[in-house]
Amino acid sequence: MAQHFKYEGALPKRAILFGDPARASLLEGSVDGFEELFFNREFRGVRVSNKGKEALLLSCGIGGPSTAIAMEEAYMLGVREFIRVGTCGVVDRNIGVGDIVVASAAIKEDGVSKELLPSSVPALPSANLTNRLGQKLREEELRYFEGVVRTHDIFYESEEEFIRAFEKYRDVAIASEMEMATVFTVSMKLGAASAGMLVVNTPEYIDWEKRKVEDITYLAQGNAIDDKLRKALLLAVAL
Repeated sequence: MAQHFKYEGALPKRAILFGDPARASLLEGSVDGFEELFFNREFRGVRVSNKGKEALLLSCGIGGPSTAIAMEEAYMLGVREFIRVGTCGVVDRNIGVGDIVVASAAIKEDGVSKELLPSSVPALPSANLTNRLGQKLREEELRYFEGVVRTHDIFYESEEEFIRAFEKYRDVAIASEMEMATVFTVSMKLGAASAGMLVVNTPEYIDWEKRKVEDITYLAQGNAIDDKLRKALLLAVAL
């Protein structure tokens, strides 16, 4: 029995990871099969099938520690591919709200990935799975950008801390989030495949001359973001 899932049955080979348990419901009514297998703590597992494909929708809560627990227990029960589908903030001015970021690597500013493997070991996705993800996005004509994301632990970091962090990576990282490095590193440790895509819901453009995060008015309507997340989840099932 998986201790935190309170579940012991076999799971689909692919798991699609996200934070909020309610996000699994985005696919209810949009797929051929939707079966909740377990829901304990932040961990909700739903088996979905659509057009001959099957996957596990798996909520992990916020941050690396709970994500790592979810992945370890899913692996025990048969999962061998992990795809993170989440949200992020962006610092690249070419990227806007509702766009998708495909992670080509993750900067390890979280605790879990550095505990699992030395800081000198990069957090990388599986090339094959990431390439298939990009191909599917192009087929679906969904606007996306591929690049390095920064994974960190502190959600309510100050403006000064945020700017100082990104100053080190201003020519490298395009987005900021809290789980991707963990997903890639745990997958590497387990010998599983991984990939990740993020829907942009927060612009965090920095005015480097003034050293300020720009006060940007935008309309990140919940329904619009949910619609893009639904498309991303369906795409991950279909890979």
